[in-house]
Amino acid sequence: MLRATLPLARRLASTPPRTTLRLNAPSFRQNPKRRMTTDKKPKEEPKIADQYGQAGSVSTEVLTPGEKVVNAGWNLWYLGLAGLAVTCGGYIFMELNPFGSSPQTVMNASWDLVRNDHSVQLRYGDDLKCYGTDRNTGKEGRRNFIESTKYDSKDDGSSRTRIRYCIEGNGGKSLGYVFAEVSNKHDGFVYILIQDRRTGATLTLHDDRAAIKAGMGGGTMTSGLSALLGGGSGGGK
Repeated sequence: MLRATLPLARRLASTPPRTTLRLNAPSFRQNPKRRMTTDKKPKEEPKIADQYGQAGSVSTEVLTPGEKVVNAGWNLWYLGLAGLAVTCGGYIFMELNPFGSSPQTVMNASWDLVRNDHSVQLRYGDDLKCYGTDRNTGKEGRRNFIESTKYDSKDDGSSRTRIRYCIEGNGGKSLGYVFAEVSNKHDGFVYILIQDRRTGATLTLHDDRAAIKAGMGGGTMTSGLSALLGGGSGGGK
């Protein structure tokens, strides 16, 4: 019995003692999470009703004086650009309007009569061209506008349009000017005449001014062009 226990005692003596440490870890209680936002609702921007009765938010952005000046400058620039576009568009429409008594319409109709007139072909030839003049500089050119005037006649109270444009012959030589006028109360032209640029002589192709004035109860049937220019039908001075 003693011999049996000796090996066991030796094994126990050679084995290091096992120590068990019990750590009494402190208990950590989980703190409640902090809310980064308050419980209060954000302040709402004031709202107003638009023209359709729907509520919309009002911007509370405050601009600096410099930003206000820049915005005002851009607004004026856009307003000026819009006004310029409207003015140019109206002017172009007035010049090129194919209806009514626009300068372009009067020129096209009168030019058909001028270039097909036998007396004009005998004097200037049949290879004729027409073009307008520059309003600002008076420079003549094919792409320029037609010189025109709108006024109310004292004879019959009608609204009239008077135009002037240039005619060109062979070799690009300027020959003279065509004067034409129409009235909103008279069918056809009031008058069409050509003034020679070199001699100043006037060739009358059509003149109804005296007849229009006589039809209103005043004046005689004398030629209005003769009284105005001192020349007859066929080239006065």
